[in-house]
Amino acid sequence: MYDSQPEAAYMLWKPFDMPKSNGTVWAIAMSSDEAKFVNATLSVVYTLIFSWLWGLIAAAVIYFVPHGFTRRRLVALVALRNSSNPWSALQAFADFTLESMGCFRPKRHGQPSTFLDSLFGIFFAVICLVVVAGSITMGIIGPPLLQIGNVAPVTSSVLFYPRPGPALSPSAYRAFFGDPSIRALSSVEVFKDATWSDIVRVQEDPDIPRLGTAETPMYGLNYSYDITGVELGLKHSLDLTMSVKGGCRTEYGWLNEEKSQDDYNHYELFGDVNNTFKVNLTTPYLTSMPKTSFTLKAGQDAKDEAKQGNVSYAVVTTMAHRKSATVGEDPWYLTELRPEEDSPQEPEDTSKYPFRIKSRRPALSCWYQDTWSCCGGETVTGVYRLQNMTRLGVPQVLRDVITGALLWPPMQRLGENSGMSALTSLISSLDAKDGIVDAKSANIKQDMNRLFIAAYITTLNTLAYSTRFQPSGHEITRDNWFYDKDTNALKAGADDFVVTTPKVQTFSLSGLIAAASIAVVLLVLKLVLTIKIAFHGNVYANLPDTEDMDPHQQMNDSPINTDRWARYKAFSAVHLLRNIYEDGTGAPQKDWKCSEGLPEPRDRKPLELVRCSRGDYGCAGHLATAPELLELGLQGRKRRHTKVNSLSTLLGDGDSLYQQPDESSKKTSAEVTVTPFNGYSSSGSTPQQEDLWSSDVHTSYNSYFPQTQAGPYQANYHDDMPITSAPPLQQPTNFYSGSRR
Repeated sequence: MYDSQPEAAYMLWKPFDMPKSNGTVWAIAMSSDEAKFVNATLSVVYTLIFSWLWGLIAAAVIYFVPHGFTRRRLVALVALRNSSNPWSALQAFADFTLESMGCFRPKRHGQPSTFLDSLFGIFFAVICLVVVAGSITMGIIGPPLLQIGNVAPVTSSVLFYPRPGPALSPSAYRAFFGDPSIRALSSVEVFKDATWSDIVRVQEDPDIPRLGTAETPMYGLNYSYDITGVELGLKHSLDLTMSVKGGCRTEYGWLNEEKSQDDYNHYELFGDVNNTFKVNLTTPYLTSMPKTSFTLKAGQDAKDEAKQGNVSYAVVTTMAHRKSATVGEDPWYLTELRPEEDSPQEPEDTSKYPFRIKSRRPALSCWYQDTWSCCGGETVTGVYRLQNMTRLGVPQVLRDVITGALLWPPMQRLGENSGMSALTSLISSLDAKDGIVDAKSANIKQDMNRLFIAAYITTLNTLAYSTRFQPSGHEITRDNWFYDKDTNALKAGADDFVVTTPKVQTFSLSGLIAAASIAVVLLVLKLVLTIKIAFHGNVYANLPDTEDMDPHQQMNDSPINTDRWARYKAFSAVHLLRNIYEDGTGAPQKDWKCSEGLPEPRDRKPLELVRCSRGDYGCAGHLATAPELLELGLQGRKRRHTKVNSLSTLLGDGDSLYQQPDESSKKTSAEVTVTPFNGYSSSGSTPQQEDLWSSDVHTSYNSYFPQTQAGPYQANYHDDMPITSAPPLQQPTNFYSGSRR
């Protein structure tokens, strides 16, 4: 639709205001190869944005969830903390929700309600789903959303449009006006009529054929199209609209029978004896390609019509007596049998082409009207009156260029400049160069329809054509409408338009800056979060004496438990594993400090997998960190007074192992110390007897989380925060592995 532009006609990587139907957009243009790199970069940026956004969402959830949540929800939060992306978190919350709804285990009588847990899982699963969907969607449609067109700002130094009068030599005139006409006609052939049917509206006039006879058939067509200021490339007055109406109908009355002879038909166009056209019927003319004339009214009449915005013109063809192998019934291509004397020297030619186009073919009487509207209802008829639109924001130099280019009907100028290729019925015939026409397939409708569409294309590219011609010498300034002929300087606002070309890609500069800004802000927040967590110190080093507190009061009211940053650090998978090796009192090991991500190279406490003594199907696994536990686990014997270091499904019920101390127990050292999270079961291979995370109470311990709404966890803060299910008691506490005594 738009003509391709030479590289010198536009500028790249220069911010400009791109006109769009709803206003201008701050944009930047680049080559197609550069655009591929930008699109790839945008895809990476969108991926990073959602990755960093997800990390911040996960941190916010863990931070803002109220303290005192149940052990079940602790499972979900741990899964959230260790989900590197929203998709894995979505899977974790989906599993959590289904498990809490009892989808993977039989329901038992008296089972506690899990409705709130299900809502907890559904809520965060929906958040994960939104982030996942947003990430996928933006990865696909994000770059195209910022890629808003194929326009670029024009280079002012190449602008040229000839002034009226003999400003150009004949060859330069053909180069400036003829080449665009040929390209417009070629565009119609490339895209075919179906592409244009909704843009250029062409309709047959149903009343015209009724006026004809078998010898003088009649035909008529009407057309219309609209072009906006945005489509013209204007940067201002974007609501400017050009509405074009026109039509053509057959006209037999212009043929002067008295002046016509056997060897030519004489036409007096518009009944004007001074505006004539002759169709030669002699042999030398009949063996060459037919020509078509597009003629305006003569003299002042044409100028007056142009100023009023309603211009008439005539179309006459030299089809008469052209040979054809087929019968035609169209008014322009109506045939008759060739007489024998038509080709006495070549009788075989008569048998090959037995028909010829009748003489006295009708002319076409055509009309063209353009109406311009803008600026809240201001309307004028005729481009000449565009100068009178006071509220129009288009620079004066561009008004002059548009007026000069569209003062006469575009189809009339197009037909004159395209010469013999104006009619598609001729260029589609292989023998047209020899004056032979396929009368059966030829018709006025397809000829005019192609010209109507080509006229639309030339109008659309009115300003764009001004960048293609490279004048020489004085033409660039003295004869150029874009330059002041007195000062030879470029007129103000001459480059206040854009050109469209498939060689460039245009991006929203505001969108690019917004995407980069969002990515930078999220990166900064991510870095701040990382630094905060890494250097979050032991702010509760001097704790108040809690010896006389109730254990549950210690658990809920201790400042240790309200350190929300400690949760985020302690919930990481690495430090959960480290907690297996600790005694649950917040005292870090010598060979794996709580401030380090890795233990010392030499393992003093190797971790072993322990066989499940119950042989439960789907067992989530048991871990032991001492050789004697491995031996006991394999035997499946009762274990008493043994250090517990095992991990079933990561978390267990701390209340089942935790006993409130009495006076005597305060003076006794703990024989069994429960380590965080794995301390909810016994030494490694046998499920707990009283904890409901147990196969002999409700279901097997391969369950995703425990069955009860157990009490809150306890975070004993020390650097990277080991977690235990016991409160921070000031004296050692007796714990029991297995069942309570």
